[in-house]
Amino acid sequence: MSKKLLLIILIAALGVCLAAAQSDESGSFLVGEFEGPTIITDAGMMPSMYSESPMLSAMVEAGDLPPVEERLPANPGVIQPAHEIGQYGGQWRRGYTGPGDVWNARRIAGNDNLLFMDYTLNEIKPWVFESWEANDDFTQFTFGLREGHKWSDGAPFTADDIVFWFEELFLNEEFLPAPSTFLSVNGEFATLTKIDDLTVQYSFSAPYPLFLKVMATPSSNIASHARRGWNGHGGYAPAHYIKQFHPDFADEAELNAILEEGGYSNWVDLVKSKNDWARNPDLPTLAPWRVKLAPADNPVYVLERNPYYFNVDAEGNQLPYIDSIVLTLAEDLEVLNLRAIAGEYDLQSRHIDLQKLPLYIENAERGDYSIRLDPSDYGANVLLFFGQTYSADAEIAGWLQNVDFRRAVSMGVDGGQVNETFLLGLGVARSVVPTAANPYYPGEEYETLYTAFDADAANQLLDDIGLSAKDGDGYRLRADNGERLTLTLTTPGASFVPYPKIAEMVANQLGGIGLHVIPEQLERSLWQSRIDNGEIQLSLWDNGGTEDVFLHFNNTWLWARPNYTDWMRSGGAIGDEPPAEIKEAMEIWVSGPALPPDERIEAGKRLWVLFAENVWQAGIVGSSPAVLGTRVVKNAMGNVPARQLSNVLCMTPGCTLPETYFIQR
Repeated sequence: MSKKLLLIILIAALGVCLAAAQSDESGSFLVGEFEGPTIITDAGMMPSMYSESPMLSAMVEAGDLPPVEERLPANPGVIQPAHEIGQYGGQWRRGYTGPGDVWNARRIAGNDNLLFMDYTLNEIKPWVFESWEANDDFTQFTFGLREGHKWSDGAPFTADDIVFWFEELFLNEEFLPAPSTFLSVNGEFATLTKIDDLTVQYSFSAPYPLFLKVMATPSSNIASHARRGWNGHGGYAPAHYIKQFHPDFADEAELNAILEEGGYSNWVDLVKSKNDWARNPDLPTLAPWRVKLAPADNPVYVLERNPYYFNVDAEGNQLPYIDSIVLTLAEDLEVLNLRAIAGEYDLQSRHIDLQKLPLYIENAERGDYSIRLDPSDYGANVLLFFGQTYSADAEIAGWLQNVDFRRAVSMGVDGGQVNETFLLGLGVARSVVPTAANPYYPGEEYETLYTAFDADAANQLLDDIGLSAKDGDGYRLRADNGERLTLTLTTPGASFVPYPKIAEMVANQLGGIGLHVIPEQLERSLWQSRIDNGEIQLSLWDNGGTEDVFLHFNNTWLWARPNYTDWMRSGGAIGDEPPAEIKEAMEIWVSGPALPPDERIEAGKRLWVLFAENVWQAGIVGSSPAVLGTRVVKNAMGNVPARQLSNVLCMTPGCTLPETYFIQR
């Protein structure tokens, strides 16, 4: 009997909620049904009266806040929670790992998308945009805003906030020299027209049938201020607040004083810092919670309810139900997991170590929580990526850009051993291509192409490409100077999967084919900075977001920014022109959203064939609940789905609307 089967039997015997189990030899976790809240659009089901949290009622009575009827839009969004109408109040306790862990908050509390992608990833619903209309050839899209919608500071949210972002930030080459291609078709950016205070219109030079889905996808860069404003994107911004930091609107002397006092080198860095919802408590937001205490140098990271949040439940209760989210700093992942095992967190999937699942099960009754395992639809929970724009060492850069070298390295990694050791055997050794349930699935032959462990083939390939010479310890020698070829495998120290430990195993495995690999562990923000600057040789991560490759292309891990991605986004104005194969992949990705559905699917399949054949990312293990798929849920938490699809596109758990979660009393 396998370890995996024993574990599943143990879970069932203890009565713990097993939300997913592999059902066939392909390793797919896509079994059973998901659940979540419902966005109500039937005018006959809209509530006529509104209620609010006692916390806000007290502020109204004290004269510090207008009545709830004046804070909500004329037509607020209406949500039927997954299970029941919730109760107000309480703190949602979580753990976080430091200043670099801001996505911890963005995922759970940043629901301010222009449109909303529901938990099935199949339906688009109204959100910040109340209505939309597209012309017949999908070249023009008109969106209506909610009358009376307000920012968290009470200022009106209007079309001007969208136009300001588009004209003064997005199209400003000094501010964004390489803006997102999600607002372009065939290399030409949209035009944005303000029809009136509550209506905007986007026009494209060619059909863009995927645009509505892009506007409903927070990972697309142009549709969520809370999640993407930090990098200058986001789709809109609070003009009344940001203008004081923009040189075209601010007084020069006052702006210079702000720059000097804050230690900013230029206005671009200042605006991006001030427009970061996760780090700036002063930033107005449309999200359900706003930051009260930022994570920098604080043992706690605190978010509090937005008194002007625009959604209510089916009975007219303004959301969110929970007053605040308190994230407590954990010194490392071990401490975070021990606290979760002890029942100190109300709901946590981020940084939960799948290796410790037996301990979680053993302590579930004592800690008063349940365990829920969620599936994902992307190929690799653990992958090895090769820095294609690394240039500090010409010899190493040459090997990283050599497809046969990458194939040999991939075949020299034993994904089965990684799976059994670190993922309890719940995954599958496979390449980075998505699962068979995905419309862009390229075919069975690509699931294990250059991924199946084969040390003999790997050794032969390395010999054939000119790395046959070895030193006395059996390690291969550099071709330029005859010294030992040494590669660095860099991982973030605190993340969803124990990448540093996996890196040690991978380095040892690659030693078996004569490659000397040194694992290096960095604090996550430093690791990300190294990636952004093209300083990484090898690293480990996942390829989340590839549920729909045209909505979230994980190019960070493919090309190790910025050289190639800057070249793509700028139309060749900046950055470095990539090799032909990468250029083909980029061209497919840029042109794909404008294609009719059938052609887009074929283009997506071709894109994954390029991934599999070129091994820019070497898949190690996939189809497991390792990345954000192991939820520890306190039994008092209400409206938490028993099962959800773990994905980046809708920022799980964002698509199950944490603003509808509540603490039962």
